[in-house]
Amino acid sequence: MSAAPETVAENELAFFLVTNEPVPARPLLNFLYEVERRALLKRNFGPSTTVEIIEIKTGTKLVRISFTSAIALASLAVAVAAFANDLVSGVQQPSGRLAETMAAMCLDHGVVECVVTTSEGQVRISREQMPAVGVIADRRERSEAIKIDASHSDGSLFSDRTGYAQGVNDAVSSARIYPELETVRSEGARLRKGRIYTVVGTLTPPAPNASSTEAGYWNFISQSGRSYWAQGIDVSRVGLVERGTVVVRAELAGHKAGLPLLEVKDVFTSDEP
Repeated sequence: MSAAPETVAENELAFFLVTNEPVPARPLLNFLYEVERRALLKRNFGPSTTVEIIEIKTGTKLVRISFTSAIALASLAVAVAAFANDLVSGVQQPSGRLAETMAAMCLDHGVVECVVTTSEGQVRISREQMPAVGVIADRRERSEAIKIDASHSDGSLFSDRTGYAQGVNDAVSSARIYPELETVRSEGARLRKGRIYTVVGTLTPPAPNASSTEAGYWNFISQSGRSYWAQGIDVSRVGLVERGTVVVRAELAGHKAGLPLLEVKDVFTSDEP
């Protein structure tokens, strides 16, 4: 099967996944489970509807499903087309189970396009039209950065008193992957000397015309927009700042000219080995 079907029956819907790689059963079933869950919602067909897989073809993956409902056939065709539009909208969201299961197939199994076909016509969704692909890829990069950091620490990235997840596994599943120093402070935890914090942001070299109180200090702006002074940066790592966002491992060393001062231990990017 080298092309999506041009049309299907009134009570059917087909997904054609364009890829040169095999798509294993588990990620495909995860996606189809979400399709079924949405179909049974009251806003679509309702819980009494039967959703059945009637055809699967391997290679470039084709999946054809049917809907059995008390709705008259003519009205069912309209309902299937409306449901297809709902699915297309869901796949094109930056988050959500439907978008994320499709994004996983794009990232892990080479899916570059999804074609949705009903009796009313076709809709093509390219990988570039799926923002969840970038969101999931970024999330994975951040998780990998945590693992990199853990390999250089005691395996407990966050103080037990910060309110963040304990250890690497919980940290990866937490939305707050990198503990900002100001967030730790706002949760009532005491910043302990010697505790290394991992923070994401951008570094700016010292200004040539900086005042005497600011000379020699880098400016670090965290992802939340907070500004810090930074010192102790290894000059051999300076080239990294040209790439934009970096990961900094540092401890709070006090305050300088009204801003917190970071004693930087290391600077790296999330994709470094």
